Amino acid sequence: MLSKEIVDYARELLQEGHYVMIVTNGTVSKRFDDFSTFPEELKKRLFFKFSYHYLEFKKRGLFDMFFNNIRKVRDAGCSFSLELTPSDDAISYIDDIKQLAIKELGAANHVTIARDEKEDDKLPMMTHLPRKEYIDTWGVFKSPLFEYKLKIFGQKRTDFCYAGDWSFYLNLVTGEMSQCYQSYFTANIFEDISQPIPFKAIGNNCKEHHCYNGHAFLTLGNIPSEAPTFAEMRNRKCADGTEWLQPEMKAFMSTKLKESNEEYSVWQKIKTNYEIQKIKYQTKYHEDMR
Repeated sequence: MLSKEIVDYARELLQEGHYVMIVTNGTVSKRFDDFSTFPEELKKRLFFKFSYHYLEFKKRGLFDMFFNNIRKVRDAGCSFSLELTPSDDAISYIDDIKQLAIKELGAANHVTIARDEKEDDKLPMMTHLPRKEYIDTWGVFKSPLFEYKLKIFGQKRTDFCYAGDWSFYLNLVTGEMSQCYQSYFTANIFEDISQPIPFKAIGNNCKEHHCYNGHAFLTLGNIPSEAPTFAEMRNRKCADGTEWLQPEMKAFMSTKLKESNEEYSVWQKIKTNYEIQKIKYQTKYHEDMR
């Protein structure tokens, strides 16, 4: 949100018919004023995930500004969600954190799971609490996001994953595209925009210890499964009957990628895995030669 160009980027994507989701700490008020002026048709497909930095907001006296900005986009017709990253330092404030969200937005915030990236080979939970105590402590929010992330946290994904074809990771500054956060295959799609995007699925070759953002990738369906929907990870129903997700955004987040993409045949999966393995060994060979 620090870059004013973010407003134009979002507008252009929305005008192309896309659904846009923006992650923000909610403190750059001018941007929310700008987004609120969008036409109704665009705002129906615009979603903000507000990061609930409770301790920082408390220290800096920013609660009023933060919640005013959320209400600003909500009242303008956009969808939103409020998410707290749990930390051991915030445990003594849990009741205040929850009650403030209910008071200001009509429902308790969601809770995610922090990962310790200093141990990037395992990415364990970032807490000093034993697992059961951690679950009991943060489970009081009754957040489907927290509950689903607990279910999949630490599970190595060996299923066939369509990331790289049904989705991809793009650096908007450089144009570098990769299959996911870690990738065997990369390409720059800005160098020649007349060329088609080289979609290539990961297949059964995930490099991550576990899908730590599976609350998005798995619920949207990069790996077709019986996972809950992304809408369940983001929505809350308020006491007055309203919801954090507007109807059109809720409907979109309730779909799965296989509904708009064709699943591979057995032969296509074999071919994809062969191509990724070939890239993997070629990369390792060049690294060894250096």
